[in-house]
Amino acid sequence: MGREYIYHSLVVFMLVSLTIKINSSQETVEPCPASLPCKCVGNTINCYNNDLTTISDFSFHANQDTFHTLDYSLNIVTNIDIKAFVTLDISTLLLNWNNISYIHPWGFKGLERSLKYLDLSHNNLKTLPDAIALLINIVSLQVHGNPIDGSIGKLGDDNHQDDGFIDSVMYSLGKNITTFSFGHVDALRHWPYTLRHFQQLRNLKVIGLNMEFMHLRSFYGFDKTIKSLSIEEANLIRIPEEIEHLSYLEELHINRNTYSLGDELLGEHTFTGLNATLKTLSLSFDNLTEIPETLKYLKHLQNLSFEGNDLEFLTEHSMEILSHTNISYLSFKHCQLKRIPSSIPLVERLNELDLSFNRLVTIENRDLQNMANLEVLRLNDNPLKYIADGEMIGLYSLYYLNLTNTLLINVPKAIHNLISLEILDIENVPIDCTCELSWLKRWIIWYDVNVEFYGECETVDQSLQSYVHDRLLRCPDLVEQDVG
Repeated sequence: MGREYIYHSLVVFMLVSLTIKINSSQETVEPCPASLPCKCVGNTINCYNNDLTTISDFSFHANQDTFHTLDYSLNIVTNIDIKAFVTLDISTLLLNWNNISYIHPWGFKGLERSLKYLDLSHNNLKTLPDAIALLINIVSLQVHGNPIDGSIGKLGDDNHQDDGFIDSVMYSLGKNITTFSFGHVDALRHWPYTLRHFQQLRNLKVIGLNMEFMHLRSFYGFDKTIKSLSIEEANLIRIPEEIEHLSYLEELHINRNTYSLGDELLGEHTFTGLNATLKTLSLSFDNLTEIPETLKYLKHLQNLSFEGNDLEFLTEHSMEILSHTNISYLSFKHCQLKRIPSSIPLVERLNELDLSFNRLVTIENRDLQNMANLEVLRLNDNPLKYIADGEMIGLYSLYYLNLTNTLLINVPKAIHNLISLEILDIENVPIDCTCELSWLKRWIIWYDVNVEFYGECETVDQSLQSYVHDRLLRCPDLVEQDVG
């Protein structure tokens, strides 16, 4: 009886210990300072998407070593009072996607020294709250999606009138702020002159800009510090010439410009001043119909996206322009392409090419050849029916090929030219799995390649991976040759 009791107790103890261990990997052992429906997971107090109208009553002073983040996004909070966060000691506060229109001047009381990252995007603020000025260590602030307008009056004029970006608040933030986002597709009609206080700024996002022109001194105060600039959903007629003077800029994103001029957005010498530093450029959904000539000046460019432009046909001259750069990543996703430019090999350093979501039906000989450095190729989500057997010659480094959501019915024989292939992603393609795929098994064995196949057979209830590596060995021609 004694041994059975000891054994039973030991089993119970082990089960309880295991349960505690499993639960501790999902939720913190430290008592959660927030009541339901909020939960604490890891170092986050999670109140996300619960239709909450007020900030929860946090029951005790949360340990900074345990809880770093409060996620209150996607709720319906309208006001923040003086007692909202007094018991917390967190570094990240997410209040985005609420309906906040008022924050008490002491609304962030208790977080003055600890808070570093604040997301107030997509709310209903009409001015930058005074409470933010008390956050002495804040480095990142997101307020885009709020109807805050900029400075009414002539830029640089001491008599200008502040509207939403209040001078005293912006001055207080300017000591530490390195990342800032603002903008509203309707409300932002005037550039905020008070941005000049952000003399430590590294990353700036403008999401929503109801202006056709930007002032020449728009980036004054941080023109020598900014490294990443995004201007999205703007009505700009042309990209501002002032960008040329951002002498340390490494990333530039001009996306979803809603003005219809398209190619006229860029001047012939728009990027000449960025030659020494710019590495990443995105010109997505900008109504472009051709590759801008000005890109030839960007000798150090590595990443380039034209996603969502109506390029349709790319000439040899287009690729010649890009050949002057150092591009390793190139995206023509969603560009209405009907043919693959045969001159793409002119971009010699290309490592990744995205041709997905286009109108490609066939890939003929010499469409995709002789790109020795290409490692990743995306052809997914095209109405692709045919790839020539002799295609993909000279793609010696290609290890990932994506053919998902195409109209192919067979594994293209062209892949036997890909000596470095590791992954063939062919999901959602009705592959006809029969012994006619014996060539695939012979290729794997003879060339000692190790390929993972992602996809399912249409004709049998089996994965393509399993069919190729197991079932094909039973095919008569393989059995006769005894390739295994």
